[in-house]
Amino acid sequence: MIYVQNGYQAMEKGHDSDAWQAVALNHQQCRFGQWYDHGIGRQLFSHLPTYPRIDPVHQELHREMHEILDLVEAQDWRKNIRVHGKVQQGFHNLEQHSTELISLVDQLTDEKLRFETGSSDEETEIDLF
Repeated sequence: MIYVQNGYQAMEKGHDSDAWQAVALNHQQCRFGQWYDHGIGRQLFSHLPTYPRIDPVHQELHREMHEILDLVEAQDWRKNIRVHGKVQQGFHNLEQHSTELISLVDQLTDEKLRFETGSSDEETEIDLF
């Protein structure tokens, strides 16, 4: 979500802004990519079924952002209705990818809880008598 917010800021503040630099990173350079590829994410979650489903969504999130940056940088997107529409659609797609990525991370944590502790969110009844 922070990545998407930085994208909105980058669009307004321009190429030289910190926000632009933050979203210009590829999916392996960003903090989430580092966590996923080399960090604790890989160490603690890579054995779980949902883990490999995350990378394609994360890559698509960055691809979409980079397309938006290209449109904003290369053309007067504020005055060209066609380009403005592409930027708007790009952010719509970006938000969908972000929501999907968050959902996958939630699934990942649920799997870790289920598979490694034998627990789930569902309470179980225990018959004492």
